[in-house]
Amino acid sequence: MALATTDTSTHSDMPLIRLVEGDHGPLVTQLQAKLADLDLYDREPTGCFDALTRRALRKIQRRYGLAETGCFDVATWYALTFWDCWS
Repeated sequence: MALATTDTSTHSDMPLIRLVEGDHGPLVTQLQAKLADLDLYDREPTGCFDALTRRALRKIQRRYGLAETGCFDVATWYALTFWDCWS
């Protein structure tokens, strides 16, 4: 899984988050469940970051004007966590 350690270069306590296709685990399951809640992922969460997860992330990134990488990173986490509360 690609959940990195604390970013010591900026003295921040915020973890660096980066999930990409092929990653797996409970964080991917949570991500897929959130994407399903937004009607962007139409399968039961599997915990495996697949092409469908990547496409759903690109849609959410497009919605918020983020770079359409298909990776789950800090900017995408922020959009799903905070911006989506206001939509």
